[in-house]
Amino acid sequence: MSKVVHILTDTNIGGAGVWLKRTLQYIEKDFDITVLIPENSLLKDYLSTLTHCQIIEVPYIGDKSWSLKGVLALHKVLKKLQPEVVHTHASLSGRVAAKVIKNTWCLNSRHCIEPIDRRPVVRRLKNVVNSFLSDRIVAVSHGVYDNLVASGVSKNKLILVPNGVDPLVTYSQEHRDQIKADYAEESLPLGTELKYSGDVAGIEQNFGNLFQSLILAVFLVFIILTLQFKSITQPFIILTTLPMAFIGVIWGLVITGNEFGFYAFMGLVALIGIAVNDAIVLIDYINYLRSEGFELTEAIKEAGKTRFNPVLATTLTTISGVLPLAFKEVIYAQFSFALIFGLMVTTILTLIFIPTIYGLFTSRRKAVAQ
Repeated sequence: MSKVVHILTDTNIGGAGVWLKRTLQYIEKDFDITVLIPENSLLKDYLSTLTHCQIIEVPYIGDKSWSLKGVLALHKVLKKLQPEVVHTHASLSGRVAAKVIKNTWCLNSRHCIEPIDRRPVVRRLKNVVNSFLSDRIVAVSHGVYDNLVASGVSKNKLILVPNGVDPLVTYSQEHRDQIKADYAEESLPLGTELKYSGDVAGIEQNFGNLFQSLILAVFLVFIILTLQFKSITQPFIILTTLPMAFIGVIWGLVITGNEFGFYAFMGLVALIGIAVNDAIVLIDYINYLRSEGFELTEAIKEAGKTRFNPVLATTLTTISGVLPLAFKEVIYAQFSFALIFGLMVTTILTLIFIPTIYGLFTSRRKAVAQ
């Protein structure tokens, strides 16, 4: 007789408990089934009608996916039972405990879809760990299956067992354009107006507003720099850091598995005022050295040496302040990684290109004046 163990961590009667009871009612009696539940869980009475199943209460696992004490308690029970299959549901402690039991096959079922841009680094690490601990991961719908594959889980690890949920259907931009063409205003009855709304319309509106904010931010920074430096060319030199920041943002989002969404755009707008700081520090010191009698080349070299540590320290402290947000909430991940990688690339390229561009502009202006 095959021994099967189910591990539930709910102290209340949740979806996993209801599914398990309905499923076990129709399981043939030639399986030796044991259900491990938390102490003082409502599941004990709820599952008590399953006379062919043994129910064991385990401490330290109540409403917790992970608990070191829970791992030790579960391992003690599993070592005694020696099951052939362990279905851990949402219990990471159960997967760890089952992994060290010899000749035990570990199953992990996934019922929900996680957004691809939700804490991408943490999500990918979690999927790597779960793939290592689980012999198979059961996806209960096509949507969950596709989501796990997109998250980096190997198809060889996945088993699709649909629970009746239809796969998610998304429409391409071409499809949406065709729908709009089919319902053009010329074909509508007189007095009828057609408006498109929803997520796409909201995203387009928000991106339009952010783009206006981006242009306004660049203009304001340019005005402030012009007044500060009493020059037109030097603000333009400083603003060349903005394309560098954009390069960093794109690469950062690609590396971390994020999309260029609304919050990433917010990070890009915020970079307008932050990315120029390093260039301001460099050019201001070059101007000071030249006013003290330094030649152009010597002033650029000395500014690079003297301001290297302050520029690096400013960037590192800013990144250190933003980094915890990247792993805290999904809404902050795009914003944080956009800022972090934008600043990193801007700092590196600023130390190389800004002095070069400054030297070229100044030399050309001298040549024209002569």
